[in-house]
Formats: sequence, C-alpha cells, structure tokens
Amino acid sequence: MPIGDGTTVTGTTREEEEDVIIKARRKKAIDDEASTGCSNARRFELELEFVQSLANPRYLHHLATTPNPSSSSRASSSKTNDEEEENDVLNSPEMVGYLSYLRYWYEDPRYAKYILYPHSLYFLKLLQDPSFRRAMRNPRRVEEVHTAQFQFWANDVTERVKAILASKEEEKAPQDA
Repeated sequence: MPIGDGTTVTGTTREEEEDVIIKARRKKAIDDEASTGCSNARRFELELEFVQSLANPRYLHHLATTPNPSSSSRASSSKTNDEEEENDVLNSPEMVGYLSYLRYWYEDPRYAKYILYPHSLYFLKLLQDPSFRRAMRNPRRVEEVHTAQFQFWANDVTERVKAILASKEEEKAPQDA
C-alpha cells in the first residue's frame, strides 16, 4: 500500500497500515512546518476554517467566479473552455490540488470531529468532481444547492425535535399508568 512518501506497506493489518500512514503524515507535517514557517496548530486552524467555509454554496460560487490571479493574462476571446475553467480560483490547478490534499478531513474521523458544519465535508467530497466545480459557476445551480441544503437542515431538525418529544412522551406514559 503506497503512503504518499514513496514507502509501500505490504503484509500488515489495517491498524498497522494506519499507524504507518499516521507516522508518515507526522513526519511530513514536521518537514512542512520547517519549510512554511507556520506552526502545525496554526495550519490546523486555517485549514479547519477554510474547510468549514465550504459549507456555504454562495462562497463556492464566489470562488468559481473569481478570476485566478495566477493565471496568464491572455485575451479571453482566444481561450478554450479548459483554459476558461482554470481561469477561476475554484478550478485552478493549485486549488484542485489543495482540495485533494484536504480530503483527510473527511477520511479521518480524528479531524472530522472538529467540523461544526457537516455539509462542508459533503461539499469537499463533491468538489473533487470537476462537474460540480463547473456547476458552482451557475447562480441557479448554487441557489438549488442552497435550497436543498436548507430543506435538508429544516427536515433534519424537525425530525430530531419529533424524536425528542416522542421519547419524552414515552418516559411520561409509564409514570402516568
């Protein structure tokens, strides 16, 4: 099993594989801290904040429609569709790579437990797909996603409240009898 630093793990249990992966990530994190000058704690905070911001479809739309400052400044009329897609922040190769790197937030429960907005993890998964990133450029699709998100939240809260009320009524029923 490749672990990202060129090392391959074979003939081990799943737990041993995970331990090797965790150790490799820690080593990489120490190396990254030295090269970036940003502490791991600060980087964790920044990444957590960014991942949670992905729960907002309108923010995704903003990223999908904001020109990428690092893209070339050729005339827009001579660009192909692929070049136009890479011309926004969300579809830039740097952002696509960063979103791919951030997958550990939903792959590792030790990180996911810090997320306050679970939709951010769902959208992070969806952002791995180029068609979803393209869809976030369309304001109508963004509003559809926002509405679906609200409906899910409203129905989920309603169901939770009903379940709590039902359990309280069940607790009272034996006492009344």
